[in-house]
Amino acid sequence: FADPQRSQDIVASLSASHGAVSATKTFLSAERKSYRVLFDLDTGSEPLSELRLVLESRGKPISEKWLYRWTP
Repeated sequence: FADPQRSQDIVASLSASHGAVSATKTFLSAERKSYRVLFDLDTGSEPLSELRLVLESRGKPISEKWLYRWTP
């Protein structure tokens, strides 16, 4: 993430087992050499949702897969 030009190709691939993901925003933190992803999740009345996120560049994964089980 040191090269801001290359970071423009980075896309957050995010999915949820239940509910809808919206308002996905991504931020590059050059000083921390990290990438931040923010999003909204509407699960309706579902009791849980499995979230999966991976960063991709040009259609290929460039990060580990992040997994999280959301419960209210």
